[in-house]
Amino acid sequence: MMAGALGLDIGMVGGDGAGVSAYVISRVSIRDPAAMERYVAEAPATVAQFGGRYLVRANAATALEGSWDDDRVVVLEFPTRQAALAWYHSPEYRHLRDLRWSAAGATILLAAGVTPDVALGSD
Repeated sequence: MMAGALGLDIGMVGGDGAGVSAYVISRVSIRDPAAMERYVAEAPATVAQFGGRYLVRANAATALEGSWDDDRVVVLEFPTRQAALAWYHSPEYRHLRDLRWSAAGATILLAAGVTPDVALGSD
């Protein structure tokens, strides 16, 4: 069920998350560790080029609910949704994305952050 269908204020400025940070959340299952080492070494420069930064970059995660069968979890923060999309579709990242596609399976999400008033619990 969508947040809007529930009548929830999802705390975004504009329908596309403009004005709030955007987060790229990745669950990764590695098939080729050697290729992923190259990806892990080279990806940070492309993230930084688009104003992004790593919040989580871990080989271990604990499922508090549901199941966790993946090898790695990564959370990136970008200043805007547009910056995150520009990074993901950029020529600078494209060859690394192709490398990751050949070396690992992944679920990658793009989510908008919340405005400060929602983050603090005030409406």
